[in-house]
Amino acid sequence: MVLGALANIALDYLFIVQWNWDLKGAAYATLAAQALVFTLALAYFGSARSQLKLVNREFRFTPRYFYRIANLGLSSFFTTLYTAFITVIHNYLFLKFGSVTETGAYAIVLYISVVYYFIAEGFANGMQPLISYNYGAKRYDNVLKVLRLGFSIIIGSGIVCVVLLNSFSELSVAVFNNNDPALLDATVLGIRLHLWAMPLDGLIFTGAVVFQSLNQASRANVISVGNMLIQLPFMLLLPLMWGISGIWLVMPVSTVVLSVLVGYWLIKLRQQLRSN
Repeated sequence: MVLGALANIALDYLFIVQWNWDLKGAAYATLAAQALVFTLALAYFGSARSQLKLVNREFRFTPRYFYRIANLGLSSFFTTLYTAFITVIHNYLFLKFGSVTETGAYAIVLYISVVYYFIAEGFANGMQPLISYNYGAKRYDNVLKVLRLGFSIIIGSGIVCVVLLNSFSELSVAVFNNNDPALLDATVLGIRLHLWAMPLDGLIFTGAVVFQSLNQASRANVISVGNMLIQLPFMLLLPLMWGISGIWLVMPVSTVVLSVLVGYWLIKLRQQLRSN
């Protein structure tokens, strides 16, 4: 992953700065970096270093496995789709009820918030193999330890991020804008209205990963799909009630509502693990 990132940066510089390929260069750089990592991964599995060998006779289509893999992977698909979904809808709402200034402010808020979401995603994905392995080995005490540690870090870091962003909101925005007072004010408002529920967003994302780790695909899918669908009524009502402020509040309000269900399921899961 590190090699892929470094290759992407180097190729971005080559294709965009040196060869002037503009946006097309960025696309080619990403594809080339991924192709490099893919090739090296195949070479690794074919080498003597790998304990897992790729065998031709194992490459066959098995409908039963395909269905189970697809069903379990749907949660990850919808989680990835979620970012594109909320970005498109929020941009539409800001252009309809506001102006380009609010749309630009939303872009900056997304750039700032993505730091926390990458942290939460990293820890949640790190929890996944530990939960699956210990649950399969019936080491439920270890599953509980991983859950306690993981949620403490993810929710705790979310609280720290919210405090820091509200305490130093203008400084955070200055990285992206320092000469447009209207954009600065709109972005600061966005930070304070849009990001206060980030810890609960981490709870929801991690909850989907946890149930995916336990092969409870239905609950993981409900969380991932529900995270998008639950915003629709708030997208229709809040902008009409409170205008621009209502648009900023769509995601945190829907997050609070969904976190009640996810929290309830996680409490039931903890009780189940303790009883075993």
